[in-house]
Amino acid sequence: MKRLTLLTLLLTALAGCAADSASEQEEPVISDTMATTEPSDANWSGSAVSEETREIAYQSTKEYHRCLSEELSNYPPGGPDPRAATDRMITKCENRLAPVREALLNEGVPARQCDRYLLKKRRRAAQKLLKQVMYRQVAPPSATSAAN
Repeated sequence: MKRLTLLTLLLTALAGCAADSASEQEEPVISDTMATTEPSDANWSGSAVSEETREIAYQSTKEYHRCLSEELSNYPPGGPDPRAATDRMITKCENRLAPVREALLNEGVPARQCDRYLLKKRRRAAQKLLKQVMYRQVAPPSATSAAN
């Protein structure tokens, strides 16, 4: 019973502190990294990218995934370390995304957003590819040939 009472008092005190801090309006803190953003960030909006640039990005991404798929099909079942193999595959197909970066930069997209977009594409592809490589590592040879 004492523990329950103590717990209730602590939760009530924490809720009161949270309400007090939420009601106080503080000046937003701007760090040095936020203050040094590129000047073109303010003028650029995501919907400003043309259809032509979107098509280039779509086709290049499609080509990138096709390259990764071909590299995966060449990976032998029970092959070397999955992380190293995935890294080699990603590195080999990396140049397929170069037209996306060029098109976005020509469109006026800030380099920071462009690089972040491409990094997200690479990370997602690496995660999916690593899962498939790990599956090929442990799956019997008949299961991997049936999957292709």
